[in-house]
Amino acid sequence: MSLASRPWTAHEDMFLRQLVAAGKHVAAIAAEMTRSEATIRSHAALLNLTLAKGQRWLKGNAGRKRRRRENDGAS
Repeated sequence: MSLASRPWTAHEDMFLRQLVAAGKHVAAIAAEMTRSEATIRSHAALLNLTLAKGQRWLKGNAGRKRRRRENDGAS
């Protein structure tokens, strides 16, 4: 297996732009696109996209409580 990542398609570029425009955090984008956070950051920089700051999901109970509060407020 090579160390090079798979090439980006035009569709993935468009999808990345949409997720960034929606204010998604790099961790959420990476999970949705099945790529590493580092790859998302470097490709976003290549496309001159500014990634959202903050909103890192917390691990454990704190993260679950935070997500629950955010989801309850969105209803």
